[in-house]
Amino acid sequence: MSEPNEPNDIDYADPATADVAPQRRKRRTSLVSRGQPMVWLTGGCVAVALLMTVTLLGFVLLQGLGTFWPQPVVQVSTTDGDTLLGIPSRAVDKADGTGQEILYRVGNFDVTGERFKYVREDAIAETNEPEWALTVERLENGIAIGYLDAIIHDGVRTEGRAEAWAKFQELYPQARAIFAKLKELEEYEIGGLADEEEVVRLKLRSVELEHGEGSTEYRQAVADAQPALEEMAARFTELNAERRELEDELAKFRMEMRTEAGVIVPNDPLYPDEPMMLHRVVRAFPANQLGTLDKVGIYFGRWWEYLTDVPREANSEGGIWPAIVGTVMLTFIMILVVLPIGVIAAIYLREYARQGLIVSVIRICVNNLAGVPSIVYGVFGLGFFCYTVGKWIDGGPEHAGFGHASAGGWWAGIGVAILLVAAAVVVGILGGRMGKSDKVGGEWQTRALGFATFFLWAGAVVTLGWLLATIPFFDGFHRAKLPDPTVGKSAMIWASLTLALLTLPVIIVSTEEALAAVPNSMREGSYACGASKWQTIRRIVLPRALPGIMTGMILAIARGTGEVAPLMLVGAVKLAPELPVAADFPYFGTNRSFMHLGFHVFDLGFQSPDSEAARPLLFTTVLVLIAIVVFLNITAIFIRSRLRRAFAGGAF
Repeated sequence: MSEPNEPNDIDYADPATADVAPQRRKRRTSLVSRGQPMVWLTGGCVAVALLMTVTLLGFVLLQGLGTFWPQPVVQVSTTDGDTLLGIPSRAVDKADGTGQEILYRVGNFDVTGERFKYVREDAIAETNEPEWALTVERLENGIAIGYLDAIIHDGVRTEGRAEAWAKFQELYPQARAIFAKLKELEEYEIGGLADEEEVVRLKLRSVELEHGEGSTEYRQAVADAQPALEEMAARFTELNAERRELEDELAKFRMEMRTEAGVIVPNDPLYPDEPMMLHRVVRAFPANQLGTLDKVGIYFGRWWEYLTDVPREANSEGGIWPAIVGTVMLTFIMILVVLPIGVIAAIYLREYARQGLIVSVIRICVNNLAGVPSIVYGVFGLGFFCYTVGKWIDGGPEHAGFGHASAGGWWAGIGVAILLVAAAVVVGILGGRMGKSDKVGGEWQTRALGFATFFLWAGAVVTLGWLLATIPFFDGFHRAKLPDPTVGKSAMIWASLTLALLTLPVIIVSTEEALAAVPNSMREGSYACGASKWQTIRRIVLPRALPGIMTGMILAIARGTGEVAPLMLVGAVKLAPELPVAADFPYFGTNRSFMHLGFHVFDLGFQSPDSEAARPLLFTTVLVLIAIVVFLNITAIFIRSRLRRAFAGGAF
């Protein structure tokens, strides 16, 4: 019962209350029903995601971009009377909480046996930056830090630190030019001759395996190859003499450098009194005399070396060029394999297959494949691709462990396979016609014929696989090289196929979604114009689904480029002396092991013998890997945008 003073109790007939305006009751609406909390929640999640991404990228940029900036060399005198020369690396809290320790990079590993040294902050009596402290980056044994006492060229000494540094700058380019000539001679001339000799040896080995060592054919092949072998031997003698001349010439360029303790930095730790050869220096500079432009030049020079040179010192120095090439090639081969297979499979599932139990099971299997741990794919790739398919290619069925089938049994298998394929085609056609008819009970007959077709095709595939695995007329393509494997080992081609299998569900699912997003009215319009099923797919459906397919490709690139676990088993190695590309046919050494940026990061982080030296390079490699992934994704996004614009105004 309402109270008398409520607006509803106004008596409009009463003159005292008749002039009071009626008031409408305010109805309160909850925030939940207005949706405001969901706006705040979703917006907040976006902000958190952006913050996490920016924090990740910012941390990597901060750590990675500062790696190559040249640092001054500091001379530290301690209260104990010791002195050291080093580059300040970082400060760490002492374990007992009584202060900090400063970590200095002291270099000279071949002299002192240590690359870094901790000094208690409260034990430091004095620090200064010596004018002629020299930082030397070497081909071996890491950096050297000390003082340049003399330059020795052809027995003539130039002493005095300023004079010796000037002489170093004059002679260093000459020594590096001779060293480059020596490397070219060893890599191309001597290496190419060794390859030619290996080809001749393999030909003789092939004749030996086919006809026997004592056969007439083998003796004739040896006699035919003898002139070429003698010519190669003579050429080897000439090239080795030329190599010794260049090495003797390089030995004339030496630098006498001493550590803070006055010990000579040697050319070889086995000969401690022998001064260092000049060509072993990658870069040298008086760190405390550098101006800003000098530091900028060294900074970008180090970046150039890092991006274009090969690794040194267990990957803790040098460059990552082989890893960049390996990562990009692996990604391209993976995409070339997985994209057509995934798109074609999705087209069949979405456009051709009758939606039913079998298709549902296939979709469930594909989706489950996306959740399988990547290391499982690596184990499968190692067992199937490397040790089964690769061995079969190298040495045929016997080498792969299948054994040769008898000729009669193999030809009988050919007949069975032909019969199975023919039966599958006939039963499939009958099932298709039955499905279009209105015959009573036709649905069950159609299903039965569908199952029969499936099992016939499965039987045909199994039979063809058996025929291929046990073919009696094949002994492998690289039998002469056995027992050394050519492709029956970890290699780029197997790593690419393993990653293609890993990313296949991504392509299939995204392509199916893209095909489903094309309106059925466009298909029906195409059929109404007289187009066939394939014409409709090719000219109407696929062009409009391409942006979605490209999205799947972007996701596959991102996942494939960042995977490491399967690559550890099927191809990626710590150091690959040869790039997976070559100037000669077949140009792509897909049978070679390779370096990968993801594996390089793992190696630097967990397997490096010098974790302190590898730590800065770890973030720099991560930065390069992110840059490559972003570049590939931006390229795919650009193509997708062009496709969207091309079909945005299209009308059927």
